[in-house]
Amino acid sequence: PLDQPKQWFRVSECVWSGEGAIVGKACLEPIYPDLAGLFVECLEIPRLSLALVYQELLAIDNTKSTIPYVKNLLWSLQALLPPETGAGPVFADELASRPIFPVRMPDGSSKFLTALDDFAIIDRQHYADALKNRIKFLGFTLDEVRRLKPLIEWAGLTDRYLSRSVVEQT
Repeated sequence: PLDQPKQWFRVSECVWSGEGAIVGKACLEPIYPDLAGLFVECLEIPRLSLALVYQELLAIDNTKSTIPYVKNLLWSLQALLPPETGAGPVFADELASRPIFPVRMPDGSSKFLTALDDFAIIDRQHYADALKNRIKFLGFTLDEVRRLKPLIEWAGLTDRYLSRSVVEQT
């Protein structure tokens, strides 16, 4: 793009995608939409796929990964999930045991946790406000959680919703 500095990328640093993106990789489809044959077939630039994002999530190094990078991968994974999550692949054990979920701790800091760790997911703002400094929350806003619903279902985390965990007593 004309508004970005010009630089060269290795084939391993590129991906053919128009929808999602992986931070740190150059997305070529929006820049060269008519050259799919050259990039995908001749140079073998990989298309953004569920398997590619899955592998990127498995390769995360939490000492070097940033929360925006991991969130971007989760959004890309969300975009690539099949429309019917029941028809898609199940959340594999190897991914479930990887610390890929950004979680806000009660002290306000953020940390990556696994799907096996204990944290809640905001689905009711008034519950989140009441419990803000007491429990761990997935590091997404209420609106983001609503958009991530297919990913949350695919990951088997629906029992973490606050509305399913909180019991109101009068």
